Amino acid sequence: MANENISYADEVSYSEIPDNAFIYENKCYFRKRAIKRKLPLTKKQNKEILDRLNIAYVEKADNLLEYFDSYIEEYDIISGPLYEEVAIGKYHYTGRSYSETFPSPRMIQVANFLTEKVEDEIKREETLREISSILEGRPSGFGVLSNYIEDGFFEFKDQEYYLFSIYLPTSEIRQRSYAIFNLDKIKEGDTVEMYIPNEYNNFKGWIIGKHGCNLKAWCNLLGLEKILIV
Repeated sequence: MANENISYADEVSYSEIPDNAFIYENKCYFRKRAIKRKLPLTKKQNKEILDRLNIAYVEKADNLLEYFDSYIEEYDIISGPLYEEVAIGKYHYTGRSYSETFPSPRMIQVANFLTEKVEDEIKREETLREISSILEGRPSGFGVLSNYIEDGFFEFKDQEYYLFSIYLPTSEIRQRSYAIFNLDKIKEGDTVEMYIPNEYNNFKGWIIGKHGCNLKAWCNLLGLEKILIV
């Protein structure tokens, strides 16, 4: 409630306004003591990912999406006395209250549980784009990914790859360098060409391994006859 000693006509300073009050200033309403109830956000470009995961969302400003679990969509209506700015640094109580709707604490908690799933899917989507760019339709290649991916099968959107991380003597790409094989384009007994971009020529020895040990290990694991570096 508003301070009962303040009448509609009284001018007050900002510090005299109760913490639970709403203020109308510069054509905007805001609560003096902000209520920090925010749902997680992601970029609008990730709309397809949210659709695929059956996660509800609403569009916000700055090309962002606010997302949540549609089964736990709960809101609280929070009201307070309304003050209006009448001069710079001066306000008066309007005699009215103002209300805003906020996500409930449970809705926010459940929505935040979705963050890891969403971020993992975004990472996988980004990784698939980068793998496609590295291989350019080839059965095998070498490149650097933005995210660290564990060695082994990488399956996404009906596409299947096998990734082998390679330690390179440069800190910028040490943990994100990979030999990549498109399993849809190779079969047991194949001789496969691995494309290594010119910018990694100085690292070919690290990629191939001492006496070709990396190539031999990949051939054994994937059932290939031979891997040729091009």
